Amino acid sequence: MTAASLSSKPFSLVRDTGQPATFPGLEPVVERIGQGLRNQWSSLVGAPLALLPLERRQQRFEQWRAGLPAGQVALHCRLGHSRLAAIVLMPVTLVIGLVDLFYGGDGSAHAARAQLTAAERRLAERISQEAGRVFAAAWRPIAEIGMDGATVEAHPGRLTVFRADEPVRVQPFELAHPTLGSHAIEILFAVSQLSTFPALAVVPGDPEPGGIDPDARDRMIAALMQVCLPVRSVFVRPEMPIARLLALRPGDVIPISLPQHIPLTVAGRLFAHGTLGEADGRAAIRISRIEPHLLPPEQSGNFPHE
Repeated sequence: MTAASLSSKPFSLVRDTGQPATFPGLEPVVERIGQGLRNQWSSLVGAPLALLPLERRQQRFEQWRAGLPAGQVALHCRLGHSRLAAIVLMPVTLVIGLVDLFYGGDGSAHAARAQLTAAERRLAERISQEAGRVFAAAWRPIAEIGMDGATVEAHPGRLTVFRADEPVRVQPFELAHPTLGSHAIEILFAVSQLSTFPALAVVPGDPEPGGIDPDARDRMIAALMQVCLPVRSVFVRPEMPIARLLALRPGDVIPISLPQHIPLTVAGRLFAHGTLGEADGRAAIRISRIEPHLLPPEQSGNFPHE
């Protein structure tokens, strides 16, 4: 076998079944992100913008990088102690038009250019910071993740935010403005990072997992209280050698002594201890102690109970 015949396959700790991961709880987060970005950017440039979410998709990060069109800039937002990261991809022409609007123009001066000017880069950094705050606010009903920082990457194809084989969730948006025109924007999250938030796997409006109807619970408890269990009490457990057992004959007497505390078992397990007595002319056991591990948390130790 030659070295040329060997091939390697990237290994990922994230199981890839070929099917997109389902995060129904992500829908309201995306809505809040879209509303937040629209409001922030409209306020930034002093003009209303439309930002419409499109159909999400899932692919590997390396595939996303390989398919990037030319003339894009990426905003990398780092969110909180959970190490949640987000990438916002937007056209360079959009950044140029936003700068034109910011400085009093109508946004029409946005011809394609290879690099951003210093002013355009500063605005891109400001947009990145604002986007990070929007993401943190959108996540707040699920988790407090805060905002750790944001950077601008003029060459998105060089991004190493996620592993090359990492499945990512891509949320496209369409930004529309009368003079800016229509632009495609994408937001990326790593599937492995989204999976650390159990709330995203819950359909909004569904009852909490593990919840139970109170009436059903009461009926179940009432039925459980009617279940019968075998209750036994062992007064003595005499022991004798095998030779003595084999020598026993009808009429022989085995001396016994009753213990001070008599064990009471339920379904074969020790439940309580009691003392032998009499009630209504019949032999009875007075409960003197219930095993501590069977008591409610607020009770323990010895207590009288008949």
